Amino acid sequence: YTALSYCWADQSASQLKLTSANSAQLFYKIPMDELSAAQRDAITVTKDMGFLYLWNDALCIQQDDPQDFKDEADQMGQTYQYAACTITSLRS
Repeated sequence: YTALSYCWADQSASQLKLTSANSAQLFYKIPMDELSAAQRDAITVTKDMGFLYLWNDALCIQQDDPQDFKDEADQMGQTYQYAACTITSLRS
């Protein structure tokens, strides 16, 4: 898998992110037209490199669940450490 590292907190209102309200929908399909340019580009890079999975905190951590956020934040170092490649972006 690859991982995406980028600053999106300043655009959190417009950023597609995993929440309790949309988790069932996003489990089946992520609407590409609602992703930021950084997320779309990371998907393209991931596919072009031959990987099937991309870890993106906005979509892999339930943002309105404090316990999920804490659990995942505690493991985030390992998530990035074990990614085959970390994709970075200067803007979202």
